[in-house]
Amino acid sequence: MSKIQLLSGPAVDEALEQTAVRHLIRYQINPATLGVLLILGGVCFVIAGYIWFAIGLGGGTTAAFIGTLLVGLTFFSMAAFWGNFRNNRFIAISDDHLFIGEEEKAWRVHWSLVDRESLNFDQMQSSRLRGSIRLETAGQNIDIPLYTPFVYIEDLEGLMFELLQRLDAEGGEAPVGAPDADVDEKELFDESEDTEDQREQQ
Repeated sequence: MSKIQLLSGPAVDEALEQTAVRHLIRYQINPATLGVLLILGGVCFVIAGYIWFAIGLGGGTTAAFIGTLLVGLTFFSMAAFWGNFRNNRFIAISDDHLFIGEEEKAWRVHWSLVDRESLNFDQMQSSRLRGSIRLETAGQNIDIPLYTPFVYIEDLEGLMFELLQRLDAEGGEAPVGAPDADVDEKELFDESEDTEDQREQQ
C-alpha cells in the first residue's frame, strides 16, 4: 500500500473507520465575518429590488440592477462556500496516518513521510488574515489551512502538539526553534508579551 494516497468518495469514510482515528479536528465558522457577508448580500438584494419595483429598468438603472444583483450573489456564494468548508473539511490523526481534506476527497499520509523537511515550519504562512502549513512530501503539496477571516481550526493547539510530538517521535529532531515552539503557537492566539515575561520569571 502506498504511503500517500488521495482517497475519494466512500473510500474516505472506509479509511477513517479502519484506521482507528484518535483525534478528529474540525473547523469552526467565525460568525461575525460570515454575518457581514450575509448582511452585505441582503443589502445588495434590497437595492436591486428597489431598482426593479420603484425605479424601473432602463438605461443606467438596468446596469445598476444587474451590478447590485451580481455583487449580492457573490456575497451569498462566499458565505455558502465557507459554510460548506466548515462542514466538510477535517484533519484526522491516527497512530499510523495523517488525514487532510474533505469528506469526499482526502489525503492519507503515512507518518513516515511527515518530517521536519516536509512540514517546514520555518516557511509557515501566518498573518492577520490567513495562516496555513504546507506539507510537501512524495511529490505532493498539501495545504493545511489553520485560519481565515471566515473559518478557523477549533483545536489549533492540539494540532500543533500532535505534529511536534510526531516529529520528535519519528526523527528525534524537532523543527528549528523547537524549544520556542510553544511560544510561536501562542503568538497565533495573540497572547500578550506581559504574560510571556511572567512565565519566564517563574
